[in-house]
Amino acid sequence: FEITLFWQRCNYFLVLNSALALGFFNLKNLKAPEYSLLLAGMGLITSVLWFCVSLGSKYWQRGVSPSLS
Repeated sequence: FEITLFWQRCNYFLVLNSALALGFFNLKNLKAPEYSLLLAGMGLITSVLWFCVSLGSKYWQRGVSPSLS
């Protein structure tokens, strides 16, 4: 059950990061650096959040999930 939720969360973050990267590279081509920096920062924040969520899933899988079985 938890592994399905893990992959679902990963897919959400992947779609969000892909949209941010697409916007970032499209703005780079349009020569709009003020928004490029904003999108790069949002991408960095999203990546850090993705990492933290993955660590939380690993903690749940190793610590809490076996005690529920």
